[in-house]
Amino acid sequence: MEVVMSCVARLSAAAACVALSLASLTACSPGGSTPDASIAEGDVPRFTGTYADEYRETWLSADIDFVRDVIRDEEITEQEWAEVVKRFDDCLDEHDIELVEYEEDGAYGVERGAGLSDERVQDAMTECEGESGETVLGRLWHSQRQNPSNRDPNELIYDCLIRLGALDPSYSLENYLRDNPEFAFPFLTDEGPDLYATCSAAPLTATGDE
Repeated sequence: MEVVMSCVARLSAAAACVALSLASLTACSPGGSTPDASIAEGDVPRFTGTYADEYRETWLSADIDFVRDVIRDEEITEQEWAEVVKRFDDCLDEHDIELVEYEEDGAYGVERGAGLSDERVQDAMTECEGESGETVLGRLWHSQRQNPSNRDPNELIYDCLIRLGALDPSYSLENYLRDNPEFAFPFLTDEGPDLYATCSAAPLTATGDE
């Protein structure tokens, strides 16, 4: 069997997929789904936490009841997340694809069955991410763990790069935002791109020793 890797952008679209060197096939979870027009505004629970807007958006866009059952209390527990991953694993198994690892940051590796094309594997991964709730619930799960106060992800990554010495403290957040689209940062060290990947994956806890 051939190993196929997938990286999933959870914290920042600008940081998508930079933390992994992927072989053969790469897939990132889609940004969101179309809201269900049949869900009335009055049916939405009153979410009040730091991720209230994200929970509300997830509730409205969810197309499976399992997702709404999980987020109804504005919390995704360890047990509920384990069930999400199990549902994802079971779905992949139905397509003759084995989930061989699932990283804390949402990246995962699979092994494809004999004769499965890249397109069939990609389609199955996308289908199972959706049917299991992995895409939408994973976005909430990982974001809340990496960024509990729901700060702007760009600010978190910027602060991390300054803390790890990748950028000079005189380099402002405004400059960072200006240079971000072209990845034109004036890194102080050759390890700058690696530190960026590290900060993108875990901006609050990164030490530079990973």
